[in-house]
Amino acid sequence: MRRNPRLSLLAAVILALIAVGFVSRGRDAADSPAATGSPPATAAQAARSAAQNHLGLLSGGDWSGAWDGWSREAKQRVPRAAYVRVSQHCHPLLAVPLQTVRAVPVNDRTVDVDWQAGQGGQAGQGGQAGQAGQGGSASGTLRMVYEDGRWRVARAPAQRCGVTSTPAPPAPSAG
Repeated sequence: MRRNPRLSLLAAVILALIAVGFVSRGRDAADSPAATGSPPATAAQAARSAAQNHLGLLSGGDWSGAWDGWSREAKQRVPRAAYVRVSQHCHPLLAVPLQTVRAVPVNDRTVDVDWQAGQGGQAGQGGQAGQAGQGGSASGTLRMVYEDGRWRVARAPAQRCGVTSTPAPPAPSAG
């Protein structure tokens, strides 16, 4: 009996999304105010939640949905159709669980959210400043900005399959 490769890919994506959900819930409980004894950092938590959602869309292959979560500036830099087309051919983090690690407020409307690939992660795109280390793990930082009542990805992720976006301007300083 011959296996359908699309069915296998779909099963892998579903398993990755379930794993991301469990890891996110476990980390949210560990980082809760009751667990840490400190008041909630609502902006950082909201930005981290939005970043986790964005990473889940990337891992699940919903590149159009991920593009929807970008800031106006990022959307102007890379059109949706171009991003989706490239991502369909270059998707090294597809079905790899991606998790937020920490959120660092830059100012009241900007938060940097560090992320990493889960066990068995592969190097590649997925976020600003993605890094691949020995052993194939990927990590990076998503700059999140508060825009139109939502936390959004500030810059389009760098593409690593021969297509690049317009260079991003330097990040604003924390001071």
